[in-house]
Amino acid sequence: MSAPKKSPLFPEWDYLIITASNDKQAGVYRSLIDLRQSLGLISGVKKVLVVADPGGRRVGSGGSTVHCLLQILNLELRSRRELRTHLDPKTWAETLNRLRVLIVHAGGDSRRLPPYAPCGKIFIPVPGESGGAPGTTLFDRLIPTYLELPKPASGGGQVVVTSGDVLLDFDAEDVVFAQNGVTGVGALVSPDVAKNHGVYCRHEDGSVRLFLQKPPVAKQVEMGAVDSHGQAVLDIGILNLAPSAAVRLLKLCGVGGGKKSRRKLIWGGPLTESIEAAGLDIYREICCALGKDTSYAGYIDEVRGAGSGVDGAALRSLYRGLRSVQFHVHVVPRFRFLHFGTLQDLIESGRSLMSSDMGDSEKGTSVVVNSRVSGQGIILGKNAWVEGCRVNAPLTLAGDNVVAGADVAAPLTLPRGGCLDIIEGRGRDGRRGWFVRAYASDDAFHLAADKGARLCGMPVRSWLGAMGASPADVWDEKRTAAERTVWNGRFFPFAAKMDECRDWLWLLEPGNAAARQKEDWLAAERYSLEEMALRADLDSFHSRRLKIRGELIRETLSRVFGPEGVLSAAEISFLAQNP
Repeated sequence: MSAPKKSPLFPEWDYLIITASNDKQAGVYRSLIDLRQSLGLISGVKKVLVVADPGGRRVGSGGSTVHCLLQILNLELRSRRELRTHLDPKTWAETLNRLRVLIVHAGGDSRRLPPYAPCGKIFIPVPGESGGAPGTTLFDRLIPTYLELPKPASGGGQVVVTSGDVLLDFDAEDVVFAQNGVTGVGALVSPDVAKNHGVYCRHEDGSVRLFLQKPPVAKQVEMGAVDSHGQAVLDIGILNLAPSAAVRLLKLCGVGGGKKSRRKLIWGGPLTESIEAAGLDIYREICCALGKDTSYAGYIDEVRGAGSGVDGAALRSLYRGLRSVQFHVHVVPRFRFLHFGTLQDLIESGRSLMSSDMGDSEKGTSVVVNSRVSGQGIILGKNAWVEGCRVNAPLTLAGDNVVAGADVAAPLTLPRGGCLDIIEGRGRDGRRGWFVRAYASDDAFHLAADKGARLCGMPVRSWLGAMGASPADVWDEKRTAAERTVWNGRFFPFAAKMDECRDWLWLLEPGNAAARQKEDWLAAERYSLEEMALRADLDSFHSRRLKIRGELIRETLSRVFGPEGVLSAAEISFLAQNP
C-alpha cells in the first residue's frame, strides 16, 4: 500500500477510522490493520482506529458517523484536559477545526456477496501487489486514494466520510472542498448508470439544488439532473463535512452528557432511538435533506422511496435541522468506478483491474487471486473468479463461476454460473468444520422468496420444490413471507472435513439429484448465510490467504530478492516467520 504524495497539499491525517458491524468484525479488522502498520504499509496517518457500531446494532452510515465523531471528541477532550467544557458545542467545533478525520464505512452485511460476508467487503482480496506481504485487498488499493484528498480551502479541519465497498480511481488531489457546509464529490456518467446510485442536481457554481437517491432516468430528466450533453452527476460516495456541519449533526442526534457519563459525551433522545431502530444513512436521510430547492414533501418522498424506515418525527427534525447547511459538489473530470457488491461484480471488476494493471486484454480471462496452482493442477475456462484456493488437480469452469476457499485435490467441474464457496467455522455444538455454500453467480440472496429470490439459478420456491422440501424445512415459523430470503434460510450443509464438501455440489442442479441425496440434505446439519457469517472463523479465513500468499512468494524467491523485488526487509522477515 503506497503512501499519499508528500507535499503541503497532503499533510498527515490525524485519524483514519474504519467502521465495522460488530466487535467480532472490528477485532479482525484491527489485526489486519496492525499487521500492515507493523510492516510499514500504512503511512500519512497519525492514528488508525476501528470503530464498531454501538452494541452490535446496525445504525447505518449516518449513525456510525456520529458514533465515530463521539469517539474522536472523547479522545481529544480527555487528552487535552478539557472535560469541564466537553458539553459545549463550541469546544467540539474548536477541536474538530484542528483535526483531519477520514471515516471509511466498511461494516456492511455483504448479503449479495456470500464468500466475503464474514470478512467484510473492504478486505476482499483483489488483483494487484499494493498489499505487500499480506496480499492485496480492497483496503490496500482504496485507502491511498482517500489519503490524497486535500484539505479544504479554508485550511481548517475536516471530516471526510467515504464508502469502503467500491474502488475509485480519480485524481483525488485535484478535488476542491468548500470552506463551509458539506461538499460531495461526483462524476459525470450516463443517466442509465446513475439511476442505481445517488445523483446531484447542481447549479453552475457547484451548489447543489437537489440530491436524489436511485432516480429513474425519467425522474433525472424531470428534475434537471441531466445536462445538455446527456450526462448526470453521480455521487461517488465521498462527503467532506466542515467542522460546523459535523457539530450540527452531533447536536441534532442528541449528543451531550448524562448522569452515568459525566466525563464523556454520549448520545441519546428520540432521534437516537429512531436511528438505533431503523439506521440512519448519510447518503439518504442526510444528503436528501440538503440542497437549495429541497422541500419537506419532496424530502419525505425521496427518503421513503429509497427505503428509509426512520420515523416521521425524526425525519422532520433532520430536515429542519439541516436546511441551513450549505451543500456543494465537486465534479471530477476523470473517473473509474469498480464495484464489488455482487458475484458478477467480482468477476467484472477483477477483470478490469487485471487489464489495467497487467495489460491483459484477452476477453473473458479468469481472475485468479491469491491461489496456488501446483502438481497436476490447472484452471480451464474463462470469465471466472478463483480466490484463496489450492488447485492440485484440473478445475474446469464453464463460465461465470466463483470458487473461493477450496482445496481442489481431485478433478472438479462446475457448470456455467455454478459457485463453490467454502469457509471454516464452528457448528452449533462447537465442533469445527466447513460450511459448504453452493449457489449461482446470478442468485438473489437478499430478496424475499416471493419477490424474486433465486438459488442455484432458480426461483427459490422452485428450488425447494425440486428438493421435495417445504419452506418449514429452511425458515423458522416466526418469519413472515416478506422476511424469508436465501440469506436467512438454512440451505447450506456443514461438513466435518474439507474433502467432503464436493459431495454437496449436486445442490447446484437439484433437478438431477437422486432421492437419497435429497434425503441426506433434509437430514443434514444446515445453516443460513446469516448464521454462518457469525459462526465463520475469520482468523482461519485470513490465515489461509496469508499462508497461500507466503507459499506463492517463496516459490519466486529469485524475484523477491532480485532487482524487481517490491517487498521490504520487514515483509520478507514476516513471511519467513509465518510459513
